[in-house]
Amino acid sequence: MTVTADASLGTALKSARKSRGHSIARTSMLGGVSTATVKRWENGQGLPPRADLLVFLDRLGVPSDSPYRQVLEASVRRPEVREGAGRPLLRYLRSERRRHGLTLESISEATGVSVPSLHRYESGLRAPDSATLRSISLACGCGEKATDRLLEAMRHESAPSGCDLPVNDLFSRPDQDSRLEVFARLDRMTSFRTAEASMDSVLDLVDGFTILGDPHGLLEAWPLVKPLVRLENWSSIGKLRLGTNLLLARVNVDSSDLPASEFARYRRSLFDGDWCSARVHATLLFTRVTITAGAPEEAANMLTDLEREIAPRKVPHSDMVCELYRRAVECDLTGSRDSLMLTQLGALGFGPLWSYNVDVATVGVLDRLGDRAEQASAIERCRAQERRYGFGSPLVNRIARRMSRERAT
Repeated sequence: MTVTADASLGTALKSARKSRGHSIARTSMLGGVSTATVKRWENGQGLPPRADLLVFLDRLGVPSDSPYRQVLEASVRRPEVREGAGRPLLRYLRSERRRHGLTLESISEATGVSVPSLHRYESGLRAPDSATLRSISLACGCGEKATDRLLEAMRHESAPSGCDLPVNDLFSRPDQDSRLEVFARLDRMTSFRTAEASMDSVLDLVDGFTILGDPHGLLEAWPLVKPLVRLENWSSIGKLRLGTNLLLARVNVDSSDLPASEFARYRRSLFDGDWCSARVHATLLFTRVTITAGAPEEAANMLTDLEREIAPRKVPHSDMVCELYRRAVECDLTGSRDSLMLTQLGALGFGPLWSYNVDVATVGVLDRLGDRAEQASAIERCRAQERRYGFGSPLVNRIARRMSRERAT
């Protein structure tokens, strides 16, 4: 890989040579290159390979505090992103495009990049140059701040670590580019194919995709992560959490993708073990799977069984989380407003993600009741939290798109 050069870098190299009093011939001898090569470099027509540039400056005797050397070293530390091999990080573009309801054709029209090229870029198969990447990122709705960070990350062999917080805590902080960080973690995890990814890091990544509401992204990322997973080293709870999140992603993409045999097997495994917060969370996720797959009665039965199991065990916060799911499921089954008291649960102070999930449940309940005015207000509350924290919900997106089509007709 070579450092992209322009006239300014060539001028810096020429000034560095002259500051040491070297002729082109002398520079050729010291650097071990032809005089024609030195002239080409100084005219901005390429520079040495990245690994050799600093060695070349050392041979010329250019000191570390030379302003010309600092310019050239900066070009090594921050090389231009060039079109070349892709990265999983670029899948962030597809996630944001989908989030904003944009098509490849509309991005192509806005940027002048062909649809086939856009597909290769956002699939992580190829990487565009810096200018093209910036144009595509902004057209996808990524914003200036996230675009700058994306460009910076692409200048490294793998995305640099931005924040070591667990993903749930990361999403509780506003304006943290949390959505991009999920893809940066995917990029870092898959950069070294021989490494084994830890259970905690994989579950953290999967939780990230679930929180940002990108089931397609999770299912597309899983084939990259799966070779790094050694399930035989995982706890039973870890396996349940992973499997349930992947099932939820599948039914969000295709609500018919839940074979009866697989459903029965997961139900048995969820209720066969010691109860803790993680098992409760996995079971509640599975009720979302059953609701999305069109089986609210089964979800209600599962909630009844779950509440009976955890009541004597006092699992922290589980009673209130179960109550949230119970009210939403009851309303879906009965079509009654009696259980629509979700706003009381949203005020419990469990954090922004909790409040967002309450609003998402409210959107679903109001959709079942047909209250479009209140539903539109609840969707706007969700959108406000999504803009601030980076959350996402396939349910809210589906309902919002349908309402938009209804208004159009």
